[in-house]
Amino acid sequence: MATLDNFVNTVLESVPNTPRFMVVKALRKVVRHFCKVSMCYQHTMTADFSEDSTAAIVPPEGAVFLSVFSAEYDDEPVHHGVDYDVSIATKSLYWLGDDEPSKVKFTLCLIPSPVTNSVPDFLLELYGEAIAYGAAYEVALTNNSGLPQYVMLNLQREYKDGIQRATEMALNNNRRVVPPKKHTFY
Repeated sequence: MATLDNFVNTVLESVPNTPRFMVVKALRKVVRHFCKVSMCYQHTMTADFSEDSTAAIVPPEGAVFLSVFSAEYDDEPVHHGVDYDVSIATKSLYWLGDDEPSKVKFTLCLIPSPVTNSVPDFLLELYGEAIAYGAAYEVALTNNSGLPQYVMLNLQREYKDGIQRATEMALNNNRRVVPPKKHTFY
């Protein structure tokens, strides 16, 4: 796990003279947003359904369950609303199908916990630069840093491009169709 504290100096290069606590707060917010929008933070779990056709969703430590990305039973896809249902409030899966499978493989979309200081290594290795741009943009917006508009637009563009790359990678790894890129005019 990578710590956000080690990443603060990268953000401070874009927005110097900003208090460290503000940068950490912005990093937490941006990492959560990045993972939520891009669906790049995924975890595969095998659900053992009980007698009453329920299974608990257990995300890894430091992560919060967001949604189910995909599900398979015997290497065949199972479908939300037809074969299973999800309760985010109770963090439970409900089997709706006729047969009772013992193990179904679910790929979960996760986001880091709002209070965590650590995130999976791959997030900062693959998308650290984009996340740093997003955090710098967030700090500059909330702190009225006085950065020129073209710098602010560049920070925002780099962050959005990073989200697009992460989304494409998440979808391609699961053989999904890449959504069309939205045109942005600056």
